[in-house]
Amino acid sequence: MPPMTPDSDRLAERIAFEGAINFRDFGGVPTRDGGRVARGRLYRSDALWQFTDADLQRFGALGIRTVCDFRADHERERWPNRLPAVSPPRNLGLGFTPQGTQEAWAAVNRGELLAEGVRAYMREHYRAIATVHADFYARMFQAMLEPDALPFLVHCASGKDRTGFAAAIILLSLGVPREAVIADYVISDRNRRELWHLFHRDVDPGAYDAVGAAAPEYLGGALDAIDSGWGGEDRYLREALGLTDADRRRLAELLLE
Repeated sequence: MPPMTPDSDRLAERIAFEGAINFRDFGGVPTRDGGRVARGRLYRSDALWQFTDADLQRFGALGIRTVCDFRADHERERWPNRLPAVSPPRNLGLGFTPQGTQEAWAAVNRGELLAEGVRAYMREHYRAIATVHADFYARMFQAMLEPDALPFLVHCASGKDRTGFAAAIILLSLGVPREAVIADYVISDRNRRELWHLFHRDVDPGAYDAVGAAAPEYLGGALDAIDSGWGGEDRYLREALGLTDADRRRLAELLLE
């Protein structure tokens, strides 16, 4: 039997916004038991600070009730989200800077960390997201389970790393197989946001490309950490994120069709 993966071309169709390039609906991803993630209930995106007036109208039409922002305080202060003023969603700040990020980007700017080094760093970057920063994802799930929290949006700056892991662990909690989780993750590689606000214009092109990539081995770093530390996502969800079996059943009721 071929591996069960989503139709990546269909899932890759992002929701068109002028000021966000990686805004997508989670819907359509298949679960192991033949179900699918329902559309219109979970969304993911890069930062929303460049929303135009037309974007605000389009966003408002989605009826999103909770925006979970994984950007750190200094990011939110410098580039605040632009959200509808009428009936605004709850803006939940769960921001953090993954361990070692600032040092790594400084090394890229100095020309000391090139493409191969960046790729190795990114695997460790994702390991830290899954382990050192697990509490932020535990709080995300708590917020998702609150009454009237849905539709729910998760986002960060580029919608790839902090948000990429959020999407992965949500999908895993719903019984989506890893092949489909990874297939969904790498779609962000097609929807890259430029990162020149972080890097000098003369940085090594290969290093810059490696930072912006959504490569399977990056998310693999997080999955390896989950396997080595907890023996798989079930124990990780239960022990690291505090998600009970009843919580997972409730999420399935809310998010699957």
